Amino acid sequence: MRRALRGVAVLGAVGAGGCTMGPALETQLTVLRVVATTAEPPEAGPGEVVALRHYIHDAPGDGLDVLTWTCTALGPPGSPCAEGEVGVLPTVRRDAPAVLDEVLFVPPALAAFVPEGKALPLTNAWILACSPGECPIIDEAEAAQGDAAATAALWETLSDPFTFMAGLPLETASLAYRPLLVSTRAPAERVQNPTLDCAVGDGAAAAAKDTGGTGADTGGTGTDTGGTGADTGGTGTDTGGTGTDTGGTGADTGGTGADTGGTGADTGGTGDDGDPGDDGDPGDDGDPGDAPWSARVDGTRTVTCAIDGTFAADNGIWGYATLGGFSQATWRVAPGTGPTEARITYAAPTGKNAEPGEGDVYVVFVDGRGGSAVDTARVQVRP
Repeated sequence: MRRALRGVAVLGAVGAGGCTMGPALETQLTVLRVVATTAEPPEAGPGEVVALRHYIHDAPGDGLDVLTWTCTALGPPGSPCAEGEVGVLPTVRRDAPAVLDEVLFVPPALAAFVPEGKALPLTNAWILACSPGECPIIDEAEAAQGDAAATAALWETLSDPFTFMAGLPLETASLAYRPLLVSTRAPAERVQNPTLDCAVGDGAAAAAKDTGGTGADTGGTGTDTGGTGADTGGTGTDTGGTGTDTGGTGADTGGTGADTGGTGADTGGTGDDGDPGDDGDPGDDGDPGDAPWSARVDGTRTVTCAIDGTFAADNGIWGYATLGGFSQATWRVAPGTGPTEARITYAAPTGKNAEPGEGDVYVVFVDGRGGSAVDTARVQVRP
């Protein structure tokens, strides 16, 4: 893809988790979910601005009501959000887009809480996404505008989101958060987001290859760019690489974008796709691009992700799809400094009830240091 959003992260060359014959259950997006949240930059100083991007999958298709807020707890665990003490209000968005951008300002006063030359995850950026009418707290947040008593009560609830999430429907409500690094380090010493660019094939110049059936595709140099993310449902895990998803149906990771150039032709059996390819990365803004990835029902595609940056040992790549999924939940790459490549496997729907169609793919890379990246794509599954 031509552009890959920087701000979330996931990576993979060495598999972590069991492989399956079809898509792993946790990689299939079947309910409303906050797939991922990215931050640019991932480490910012007091008085600076951070751009967040949230990726949301609206499985019901009824539209999205979204509540976002930050919580800076400067006391012991369980302390109230400092934002409530100074009258900051959360943000309500009705009929929100599936790719939602917002800008945060790091308060200068936080400099007093970060030792010189250090970076601390003082603030969590939270997002609650719901189908319309499913989350009463969004209505309460909207009604609290200008009401001091209602605002105080609202912040008491928002300081403990796990509690209110327990009463919400798992299929139509998703809660996630991403820690934000507040830093007093020099800009050159701060964590930077990695880059992520995924394409169908065994390498950057490899021809597109499908493992379903016996045929092999001889044409094109098809490339594609994935996306990723991770959700664990229930208590879920994170939206931006380092964050965690607390409820609904899972968590975050998301992103999409794809390129499969070439006009490859299928030479055999039910093998690979004679997929017309695409150059068309959907980019980080969810633009559907010129053409999707291509796969066959019951088949798989190797996806090669080019990653650059600095990676800690607990880095990870997560893949998610609205049609099919990925062969396992996560992958990892060796810690160190890039560039490097990771190969992951997209798995089309399998079984007697599997049907062709089109869907979205998200690949998320988290570098284990606070940085992350998301790549997204459309996928087209054929008979």
